[in-house]
Amino acid sequence: MTELNPSEVYLIRVFSPQGNPLRGYDVEVENDQVLPFEELDDTTYIFIPSIQPYEFYGIGRVQSLAGEVKKEGTPIQGLKVRLENDEQAVIDSKETDQYGQFNFQKLSLDEQYKIVFEGDFPDDPDIIITNDLGQRMRFIKEKKGVYRYVPSNQPLPKALLTDIGGAVTAKGIPVPNLQVLLLRADQSLINSAATDNVGKFNFENLDLTKRYFIKFERDYPPDLKLVVSNENFDLLLFRKIQEGLYQYDPIFVRLENSKSEVLGKEVVDNVGELNQKKLALDQYYQIVFEGNFPDTDIITLTNDKGEEFDFKYVRPGVYEYVPKGGLVLNSYTIDVQDELDYKETYPRPEELKDVVAYFQKYFTYNMKDISETNKEFVSFIQDIGELVKLRGDAKIIITSSASKVPTRTWKTNSILTRKRAYDTKALLESVFAKQGIKPEQYNFVDINTLITGPEYKGDYLTSKSTYEKYQYVRIFIK
Repeated sequence: MTELNPSEVYLIRVFSPQGNPLRGYDVEVENDQVLPFEELDDTTYIFIPSIQPYEFYGIGRVQSLAGEVKKEGTPIQGLKVRLENDEQAVIDSKETDQYGQFNFQKLSLDEQYKIVFEGDFPDDPDIIITNDLGQRMRFIKEKKGVYRYVPSNQPLPKALLTDIGGAVTAKGIPVPNLQVLLLRADQSLINSAATDNVGKFNFENLDLTKRYFIKFERDYPPDLKLVVSNENFDLLLFRKIQEGLYQYDPIFVRLENSKSEVLGKEVVDNVGELNQKKLALDQYYQIVFEGNFPDTDIITLTNDKGEEFDFKYVRPGVYEYVPKGGLVLNSYTIDVQDELDYKETYPRPEELKDVVAYFQKYFTYNMKDISETNKEFVSFIQDIGELVKLRGDAKIIITSSASKVPTRTWKTNSILTRKRAYDTKALLESVFAKQGIKPEQYNFVDINTLITGPEYKGDYLTSKSTYEKYQYVRIFIK
């Protein structure tokens, strides 16, 4: 083949010996460098120079999306899935496979799309949709089985509105001709209605992500019972807060396991009413709130065996339960000359409160650096990556120490201990970037620079073990 110029655009068409398209292949051409070709259609592949975007050549970047549909962890096979454009024209249709998965190819993800599920579509399934980089895509539920994709460079659509219907009974008997008021969060009037001869009423165009009140006027029975649902017949929780006044204050919450798989979703108006009954004490869980979330440090849930689970605040809207054995992460200590002797300066129990992993390195005189390729350090970084995947973020504390042996290399021990701490911080930032851990996924909550150990007696050569156990850097992960 003629040598290709990597600053030019090339098209390759590929057929089998019988003239049929070859589908599903990757095409690379080895030149002085490898030139990757991307698929345009079943037979055509394109190479675009990296110095110019696709749009420069009038070609939209080829992208795809992949979806997965599960209900309580079980894949849903055989669902028909339709992809529509913004004008509701059908672009493609698929069927979920045995893993509940489907995919659509050759999309321009700067445009809006709609995914429509047909057939026996379950209530509140778990749907994950990603692009070809594995990134979660923003699909908004419009109604049961219908989801709209909104590109990140476009504003979210206005809140989708729904009608609600209510039924009022007393001792099982419908209450007719009862005046019903629909109020905003500030209890100003939105609309009013009256129950019909079977005790029913309805209101139109409500945004169910907001708080509402329903108030009954005039004579109403003291043992009144109110049931409210949306147009899909999903029950809405209007909680009685005083006689004749009921409040809807939605909390959208989901329960996830250690793999971020959604175990259950609910809409509740009281976090104590969460219906999560199959929890196991030896497993890790997260509670994730969407929108409103409670103002509390701990949420306690009880399973069907009466066992209690304390979920502790991690960050806004996220709480986690950690088994008594803790998260399965390791701690690492390197370059210890005499472990029994050095343990005198190991972290104290109070320092390890809420710490899920730590790494510590001891230094000889004037040394300050951690090797990026040290196998224990590499394992520690991998553990942090697993923690970030599990919890969404990591809190980091760095503590460094220099002994009181004078240093000519760094002029003062204050400079040396600061170098140990802040060079470690820079190393972590560099390694995290290489591992794909983003700055927003970790936070340096404290950096301590210490000078510790006994006073120097002019014996740095003969008493190395006395001083060097006070020369270290520690990284704590919370």
